[in-house]
Amino acid sequence: MVSLILGISRPSMRDWALQRTTAILMLLAIVILIGMLAVYQPQDHATWKQVASFELTRISLLVFLVSMCLHAWLGIKDVLMDYVKHTYTRATLRVLTLASLIGYTLWSILILWG
Repeated sequence: MVSLILGISRPSMRDWALQRTTAILMLLAIVILIGMLAVYQPQDHATWKQVASFELTRISLLVFLVSMCLHAWLGIKDVLMDYVKHTYTRATLRVLTLASLIGYTLWSILILWG
């Protein structure tokens, strides 16, 4: 239903809309993080640790990192589709890229809430 309303029924249009959405989410997260740094102005390790312990900071960083990985996946997927003609090589590179991005995301979650 949403696809029909927005006119994004084709996969390429869905990818385009999703990549633009992730860019906006990353921008929003950056604005929140810069605002937090402007308010608290951390000068020493204790203040940095305090700013990093806030839920808003953690959630903003998580939104940024997940959006960045999804944004990267969409971009790399398109580059591989355009420039890697051998099907097996392209599939292998896509699996390796996806596994790396999922690993980076999980590692980031462990760092933020570990």
